[in-house]
Amino acid sequence: MKAYNETLLKNEWVQKLAQDWTQKKLITQPQRENIDKVYSPLPYRPNWFIWIGLFIFTILGLSAATVIFLPIIDTQFAETFLGPIYGLGVLFFLNFLIKDRRLHFSGIDNAMLYAIVLSFAPLIMQIADLNYQAPWLLGLAYLPLLLFLIYYYGEPLITVGTFLTGLFIVASLAMEFVWGKLLLPFIAMLYAGAVWYFVHQFLKKEQSFYWKTALEWTHIAALSVFYAAGNYFVVREGNAALNDLPDPSPEVALAGIFWLLTFVIPLLYLYAAIHWKSLTFLVLGSIALLASLITLHYYYPFIPGDWATALLGLAGVVLVVWLMRYLKEIKNGFIYKPEADSELAILAGNIIATEIGQSATDSPQGPKFGGGDFGGGGSGEGY
Repeated sequence: MKAYNETLLKNEWVQKLAQDWTQKKLITQPQRENIDKVYSPLPYRPNWFIWIGLFIFTILGLSAATVIFLPIIDTQFAETFLGPIYGLGVLFFLNFLIKDRRLHFSGIDNAMLYAIVLSFAPLIMQIADLNYQAPWLLGLAYLPLLLFLIYYYGEPLITVGTFLTGLFIVASLAMEFVWGKLLLPFIAMLYAGAVWYFVHQFLKKEQSFYWKTALEWTHIAALSVFYAAGNYFVVREGNAALNDLPDPSPEVALAGIFWLLTFVIPLLYLYAAIHWKSLTFLVLGSIALLASLITLHYYYPFIPGDWATALLGLAGVVLVVWLMRYLKEIKNGFIYKPEADSELAILAGNIIATEIGQSATDSPQGPKFGGGDFGGGGSGEGY
């Protein structure tokens, strides 16, 4: 059972795909209108300007609603249980709004979900009996609530937060052992790599449709953590911070391995971008390579900082201009031709081909999965 009507979400997906195909003249306007009739109604999802306004007003409204609890705010019962009771009330009201107003990540439901997560903090801290000796207990106590919200709502930011909570638990447990401190970067890389592999595989399945946006966000977060955990700067400065070492930070053990990872991982991302035709890997690989060059210059400044910034910017501009000219025609699956909804091309399947010949009385079919080559994060064979 899920909070959002999955049929409405699939209707929205199909109509966006039909709009994209109409713009490319792959189907006619009458065919698109026929598809829109078959796949309706749609969930409410405003543009970003309205989304921000709804989010802010919902936060203000939720904050104002806490005024009714002021008379009992100082009691022991209120300190522990008032938050969860308030959170449950918000939860029931949220479910009513989702069903009655067909909300889906409209700003209103996002704000209410974040409020629910925060409202349970006092009780969870009591359950975890948080102390500096076992800080991972707080994350572990929070996990059941977070996992429930992920399954039931599939909210992207909460999903990424759960991924980071898991990382916090793993890192905190590792820090309790001497060997864990030494291997902490590799443990973090192993955790991020395992999460990425699970997300990468699950995105290929039809069952992932409901959580697609959340999975794509987590896909990007896992790849980012995987690189950061092996980056020489992060390892060296993180080691100094964790052990309260004075500046400048001392050299770390296995420095050669971390320097190698600092440059190999971005190159692997760029290779994956070409192999899977993945825009996500292309962007992350480019950013990671830039971060690696900055790391190298930070510890071994081969030219003055001002010159390095200017030359790096110039090199970036030259590279972009060259790529724009080079990719005017398709090269290895890449072309400089932005699309409004590139992620929809991954899941093209048989939706349009099936529906354009059907009448509006035909029953709708779900998205066709498995036909594309996933690179994750909304990337695919065409964009």
